[in-house]
Amino acid sequence: KFNAGDYFEFYAEKNYTNENYREIVPYNTNYKNYITNYTDSSYYWLTIATTNSLRAKVQNSNPVSSDTIKSNLKKIHLESDVRLWYYDAPEPRTQFPQQQEHKVWTWLLIGSSGSQSVNFVANDVKANTIIKIITRLISNAANINQNAHKHGISLNSTKIQDSILYNYKQTVNLTLNSNANELKEGTNTIRIFGMKSNASFHQSLIDWIDVDYERMNKAINDSIIITINDQIRNKLTNIEITNISPNQNIIIYKISPVIKKIDDFSYDQQKRKIVFSDSVSLGDKYLITKSDYIFKPKFLLKKNFINLSDQKRSADNIIISHRSLINSSIQYQKFIEEKYKIKTQLVFIDDIYDEFSFGYPYPESIKEFLKTAVNNWSGIKPSYLTLIGDATYDYRQTFSPVPSIRKKNLVPSYGMPVSDSWFTMFDDSIFAIPQMFVGRIPANNDDQLLLYLNKHKKYLERKEDVWNKNYLLFSGGDPTKSSELQQIKSVNDFILNEYISKAPIGGVGKHFYKTLEPLYNFSPYKPEEVKSS
Repeated sequence: KFNAGDYFEFYAEKNYTNENYREIVPYNTNYKNYITNYTDSSYYWLTIATTNSLRAKVQNSNPVSSDTIKSNLKKIHLESDVRLWYYDAPEPRTQFPQQQEHKVWTWLLIGSSGSQSVNFVANDVKANTIIKIITRLISNAANINQNAHKHGISLNSTKIQDSILYNYKQTVNLTLNSNANELKEGTNTIRIFGMKSNASFHQSLIDWIDVDYERMNKAINDSIIITINDQIRNKLTNIEITNISPNQNIIIYKISPVIKKIDDFSYDQQKRKIVFSDSVSLGDKYLITKSDYIFKPKFLLKKNFINLSDQKRSADNIIISHRSLINSSIQYQKFIEEKYKIKTQLVFIDDIYDEFSFGYPYPESIKEFLKTAVNNWSGIKPSYLTLIGDATYDYRQTFSPVPSIRKKNLVPSYGMPVSDSWFTMFDDSIFAIPQMFVGRIPANNDDQLLLYLNKHKKYLERKEDVWNKNYLLFSGGDPTKSSELQQIKSVNDFILNEYISKAPIGGVGKHFYKTLEPLYNFSPYKPEEVKSS
């Protein structure tokens, strides 16, 4: 029974990928990120059960050890997603939605000269230890393949202390190992240098920089996260933390590899330190803080699951929409059922998230839901998928400068370039053939969807006449390549002259194509004619 003032206490952190993001993945393999592509927020579920309830263990005893750990491995991760640039842009594989090893949001640029400076703050450094700095570099452009890129690195110096030479279309980690005595108390500077290589031009992207150094267990504002750096395994050891203010409600959690609350510890008020003991291994992590710093999570909702896996469900057409479009989506569903005499299921994206990705807004959950519908639902198998709601591949609203109108991600698509058809490619081993007919109405509000609905109604009511014989063709291409523009234009010219204009169609077409002189997208028509078309 809950009474006033009762609460659940638990440890939470950002939505890290928990992958070894420092690993360099092979060619044509999805890149590993520090934070997931979709959101840095974490979602937590509270389930009330009468039996088999799960609780974090609580350590109430404080066994004594003769060994004491007074320092830990401090990890600093420096990264900002600024641009989505990559090599192999013209290659067919790049048009697949999968992220792959080269389609990565990155931070800084570095060429064959100059440098990029990045600052970080270090405190309470343990003397005579090693600091390791790792910089992720990704090839971006070069006019040769072998040994195309060369870059250097330094710590608190304008002189290069280490360097790396690597190929075009290669990803590397530039690593500097140095004596921690070179660190300053406070602000320090890492410099990444551009260096001449065999290429007359080369440019690389900096994704992130990691700094690892040994830091004394000295709390800042009565808080510290400790990562054990001692080469030990399951050894009973004391852990000492200094700079703890008196009369504070200190909370200690072991947060990796298991969650455990440690209630029993000793406090020396004169030395302002606490000591607790635990069975410790290399890599174990602890959080020490005070109760004043505990946050309350944002309450989202009390969930009643609708069981999208229920075998009693069936549909010809699945409509996935967003709850902000509920009124217009219901009207659209009724219209489709009445006019086309098919059975539809209207499903909202939050229900898919909750049942197939634990509430996280992951596009992959749509595919998992559709697999379940096709394999588990009874009767007819769904053949059509209608997505209602706008989407963007800027999942975490990274684009800078910020667009004047920020696109909504109401019903997400997958990948970059985005692909809705991917949701129905159920064979994950290959980029396969879609198993359903897929379409999207990218509405942002009820009015936009109702506008489309009215156009759909008028289209069905309109009799076939000369309007059905009108065709619009568009030809583009790289404006720096006249041969490419001409090649693309010739394809549409052939379609217009050999298929549209001749019997049995006998249609009339307007062909808009890109030209270099003048640089124009809608030749040979004037702007007034383009608008009227």
